Amino acid sequence: MGGDEMMKYDVKTSQWTEYPVPTLGAEMRYFSILEHNGSMQLILPYSRTRKVARMTFRTQEDMQA
Repeated sequence: MGGDEMMKYDVKTSQWTEYPVPTLGAEMRYFSILEHNGSMQLILPYSRTRKVARMTFRTQEDMQA
């Protein structure tokens, strides 16, 4: 808790991927997961900075399209 990154575990490769959050020192305590049409998004409220971030995980194919 209190880190400035989110971690994602890939069960296929048994590896973790670290994603930095856009605002440092945000002290995120809660998050919501939205899965829709095969994509996953994290909703992250920042209590201290009064912001909300939305992180979308994309594949290499998504980024090239």
